[in-house]
Amino acid sequence: MTRSYRILATLALACGLTACGGKKQAAAKSSAPPVVPQQLKENQLAGTPSTFLSNHAGSPVHWQTWRPSLLDDAKKSQRLIVALVGSARFPGSAETMKVINSSPALVERLNKNFIPVLVDGEISRDTMLMSAALASELGEPVAFPFLVVLSPDGAPVTWKVMSYLSDAAVIDRFEQALGVIERLWRESPDYVTNDSLAKLNHRRENPPEPEPEVKDPDQRLATLAESMRELCSLWDDTSDTFDNLGGLFPSEALSLLARASHAQALPEPLRAKCRKVADGLATSVLRSAMIDPLDGGVYPARIGISWNFPVPTRDSITQAEAIAGFIDLHHFLGYPGAVGLAERAAHFSEDNFLNDDGLFSVTRAMTAMQPTHALWTIGDLSLGLSSEEFAVWKVASEIKTLGNLPPEADPSRRTFRMNALHMALSPEEVAAKVGRPVDEVKQLLDSGRQKILRARETLHPEPEKDDTPSATASFMMISAYCHLYTATGDGEWKQKAVKLGQKCREAFGQARFLNERPGANPDPMSDSRAFTYAIAARASLDLGAVTLDDQWNRWASDLMTLLGENFANPEGDRLSESREGFAIIPYPFEDRAMIFGPSTHGIVRQNLQSLSKLDEPVPPGLIRWLTSLPDLGRSPIIYMDSVSALVSEFDAASLWVGAQVSPDAREAATRLPLRTFERKSGGSDPQAIKFIAPGGQESILPSAADVKALVGQ
Repeated sequence: MTRSYRILATLALACGLTACGGKKQAAAKSSAPPVVPQQLKENQLAGTPSTFLSNHAGSPVHWQTWRPSLLDDAKKSQRLIVALVGSARFPGSAETMKVINSSPALVERLNKNFIPVLVDGEISRDTMLMSAALASELGEPVAFPFLVVLSPDGAPVTWKVMSYLSDAAVIDRFEQALGVIERLWRESPDYVTNDSLAKLNHRRENPPEPEPEVKDPDQRLATLAESMRELCSLWDDTSDTFDNLGGLFPSEALSLLARASHAQALPEPLRAKCRKVADGLATSVLRSAMIDPLDGGVYPARIGISWNFPVPTRDSITQAEAIAGFIDLHHFLGYPGAVGLAERAAHFSEDNFLNDDGLFSVTRAMTAMQPTHALWTIGDLSLGLSSEEFAVWKVASEIKTLGNLPPEADPSRRTFRMNALHMALSPEEVAAKVGRPVDEVKQLLDSGRQKILRARETLHPEPEKDDTPSATASFMMISAYCHLYTATGDGEWKQKAVKLGQKCREAFGQARFLNERPGANPDPMSDSRAFTYAIAARASLDLGAVTLDDQWNRWASDLMTLLGENFANPEGDRLSESREGFAIIPYPFEDRAMIFGPSTHGIVRQNLQSLSKLDEPVPPGLIRWLTSLPDLGRSPIIYMDSVSALVSEFDAASLWVGAQVSPDAREAATRLPLRTFERKSGGSDPQAIKFIAPGGQESILPSAADVKALVGQ
């Protein structure tokens, strides 16, 4: 996926300056002695609005938080900046930090020779995009933590993927990253500064081409059809695998395929293929260990090629994305059990990430976890369960003495004799195999589940809850609640969405600009990035759809206007992820592709389609994103969110709901699938619901039954 992010000019790989290793014409060092400000001599992470950072307030490393004035400190102290980008959400960050803290030599080196800066990529999304771009220049996939050394001008000098493999590997990678550049800085600091700044200026002068505009409707529809054909071609019926899908939980793929199967603008053979692939992918993933059968939580990614070997950490963002995918499977495919999975994921998110103030954190407190955290030996399971319980769980999860993961899923054989728990078979299928009544099997599965869950909590206690709310996580859970309401009609989900929406406006929108953490005055670290604005606008549009309260549509329009005014360039053809003056590297990184889940560009396109269908004005700074498209022909799988916007363009309808329509008809309108049916209060007849088809044809829907029938059309 990183190939679409080769947006920086080529630098020397090992240290960023290998081409000048033999240079003798070094500029003279500064004659002024270095002055090290007192705050650089102490750890500055206490009280930061990030659990990832505050967890390391006691580290012996003099970690700093990012601030623009740090560049002045670097000049005064005549030091390079070592920025380490990580997140509690990504495996390996906790392990790497532990190694750093336990290495006195490395601690002394960082404190004495550099300005060490710890960055939470979850808050500063632009730093994750920066990491992806720089990793692509190394020819490596991006992983975290990611280290980048900066000059006192903020220019990247050298960088290194620091993902955890072993304690020794962490130390070795620091040596690889710092050894040569440390010597060069001592011998020729002016050359290092000038060389890195020249290359940064070259990048600024040669940015990637803007995404081209495609204005012809026929060409856009043809692009949509070709993209869906390409996506469907990646599905292998024989092996039930989706080539090039990547390791993240495929929420966007499930949602897109389900929605495309309903899109009347696509030919029926293609819609049928989308249905088949969506059903195959759903069966492959939803019956895997990616869905925890013990507590209902969804794992964010897999290790290797098997969905039955999940990354053991979980987060609220994954739950919210998965809920949307599950609900679309329900609406458009009638996939059995999808709503139940969505409800369990929501309850899991509430149990683990909902704070006392009613907002959501991204993760629980940061802790190191082994990859085999969620796996079991057959002996462990049989000892904790009755023979009857073990018999049904053995069948349901396909448990085997040598383990149920194929060798190719784990070539290192860390998982030998270990089993992933998953509901590979339904209770009805298990009942048929073990020869017991279905109700009895369900009881045995549930009693066994409770025992296994208690055993796991004893063996692997959950980290403490994180009490630091996240704007991104909270806004995404609003949309998840809205999706759940459309599928269930349970007013409690809608009430939760509205309550959370109000809390988000109070906590994250007190000032003109959004803050990623609660407070009216965002600092450079927590100032919300473009992605958060897009997600917040999406949540507000969803609230407008399920409540028919136009205040939410207006707020969405305001957020998108702010996004266009403050993140788009004057020409209106680039969308920087951070506001000017808030980025670590002064370069306008763009979030065009789905490297870390949904992209800013994709969500912006979806939001603009919604605003257009609702007859709301499109912000002038974002008009181009109504017509521009990424290179879908090359790799539609990394642009699925932009493809989803195309589906909305050609398949989404609009409803104007009169203020005096019957309660049943009003409820039916609010429960239509999100993004496929946009709706708002209004219309010339207060007692009618006006329906505007994707092609513009208008009709009146006389009853709730007519509204409900839209989903089946």
